[in-house]
Amino acid sequence: MYTLIKGLIYKCSFIKQMWSERLERIHSINEQLYSHVTMNILMNLEDAHSTYANSFNLVKREIAKVQ
Repeated sequence: MYTLIKGLIYKCSFIKQMWSERLERIHSINEQLYSHVTMNILMNLEDAHSTYANSFNLVKREIAKVQ
């Protein structure tokens, strides 16, 4: 029984760490998406009616959902 509880605690700790790292990556991506450089690139893509602008905006919306 003790081994089972110890294993569950380890598994919960691992899962918590995994999700914490993923959240950190999402925050990093979000910061990059709203940087001046990225905003400038997005503005140029939108001005050029580039299909890449839609991809950028889609990623921004998906990241916003997660946060």
